[in-house]
Amino acid sequence: MSSISKETLIKRGLETFVKKFLSMDGKENKFLTGEGLFTPHALVLDIEGNQYAFESDEKRDYKIIVKRVEQAINISGAKSKIQFTGRFDNTNQIKTIKLTDIEKTGEFGGQGAGSGKKENLGLVFEREFYESLVHVLDPSNKKGRYDKQARQTIERIGKQKRLPLSEVIAVGELNQRRPLKISPGSLTLGSGEENIGSTVTDITLKYNGKEEVYLSLKFQSTLAFANIGIGTVFTEADMKKYTLSDNAMSVLNIFGLDYISFCETFNKYPHSEKIPNHKIDVTKKVNKSAVNKLLRQMMGYGYVMVHGKGPNNVEIYDVDQEYFNKATTISGPIVAFYGGTTGTGKKVIVNCESLLYKFSFNFRNKGGRLYPSHIMCDYKKK
Repeated sequence: MSSISKETLIKRGLETFVKKFLSMDGKENKFLTGEGLFTPHALVLDIEGNQYAFESDEKRDYKIIVKRVEQAINISGAKSKIQFTGRFDNTNQIKTIKLTDIEKTGEFGGQGAGSGKKENLGLVFEREFYESLVHVLDPSNKKGRYDKQARQTIERIGKQKRLPLSEVIAVGELNQRRPLKISPGSLTLGSGEENIGSTVTDITLKYNGKEEVYLSLKFQSTLAFANIGIGTVFTEADMKKYTLSDNAMSVLNIFGLDYISFCETFNKYPHSEKIPNHKIDVTKKVNKSAVNKLLRQMMGYGYVMVHGKGPNNVEIYDVDQEYFNKATTISGPIVAFYGGTTGTGKKVIVNCESLLYKFSFNFRNKGGRLYPSHIMCDYKKK
């Protein structure tokens, strides 16, 4: 993003510049810099050796300030200077900045503070929260529905980082895929990394132009961690013949599932009545350490969860290592449902719990067809 210059004020916004400083006509006295949002308390003009200083609450002097700024921008070179003295929003650092330290946002003919593919975000919640974050950074952008929550998020992280927010980046569908790797007694997503903030981020906040904070946005009460493709593992031909591959058997063994019951759930669909013994306690059959490992990779840590629960109801919390360990340690019984909880569906579910969540591993076809294409892990906060 380019900087404001004297030419910018001449062409695009002398009055806008002054009105922002004085918080007039609904404009906000905040200016974007390379170090983050800056709130000026004083405008200092140096014109041919004479200094003129104005406070941000001196609205009555609006016309005088406009004239003085106009005078300053019409004098070339070092004979005139336009400076602000104020504080950076996130660090509270007091500093004097030059006109050219201010970035050219939408109010002054620039492109605004947002970057990335905001128009391509898949979910309405992501798009609206993104708009609200960008508005906080650059008020020339659309305010958005979640202005209050966006401000809380930025302020909360800013206090932790002690650095100024400089950029909001929409990532959304650019998230990296993590294919499933199967070995006897083990399931691994991608590289097996648990610190996955940069992989699962939907919106990335950049502080001081360098340090990144990753936001994962979810909506509704029941959410999904991951959609793991298994279509090439559980093929229709193998399922119909009840002759599953070694990889397929490894997956079923880890979840404590009987391969005949698993195949029949799909082969005999539609079911005229409940599958006999469709609900089975598999606690003693499950490879608990392998399921726990997979769950840890699915959830991961190293990001901030932004959980939209409805209009104006947003929960924001850090998924750090401490939270992650509590959330992913399985305790209590583990129960399998052939045919789903009704016993008549074309899916197999394995339910378990941790201290913080209820989890549901769901083997089903995402495209509405018959044989399982994905393992989906739904979760609901207790």
